[in-house]
Amino acid sequence: QWFPNSARIAVGTDSGVVSIWDVSDPGAPRQVQAYTEPQSGIYALSISPDESQLFGGGGDGLIWGWSLNSSGRTATTALNPDIGRINETHLIDGGRQLVAAGDTGEVRIWDTDPAAARSRLCTQRGQVLTESEWHKYLPGVATDDPCS
Repeated sequence: QWFPNSARIAVGTDSGVVSIWDVSDPGAPRQVQAYTEPQSGIYALSISPDESQLFGGGGDGLIWGWSLNSSGRTATTALNPDIGRINETHLIDGGRQLVAAGDTGEVRIWDTDPAAARSRLCTQRGQVLTESEWHKYLPGVATDDPCS
């Protein structure tokens, strides 16, 4: 996957490694970053229009996301859309939404902006867990309502 505004490319391997290469000198490409969280082959990669985020998916059925503005080498996002092997990922709406398709034939869409995702969650959520339900289903986890 080519970066939209720079001489870089992101590639995924069949072993689950996602790497970013600087190809400004085509005779001497240079690897500048590598991510290793995926547990199987990567079949889809998408880079945000502002080159701040990279998303990839593949055989492990997960969608991984990395912040390209940090020096960290670990994923900032891991989504399990339950659509089988991830065959396609695309950023739409100027990078504000991520679309993924899997080998089940299903498609899922997520907001990439945390504030937009929180707003959507809070307007669409159902009945809030009571204090006792929270402790029953999430023992040891402090109660937290992201919408309050």
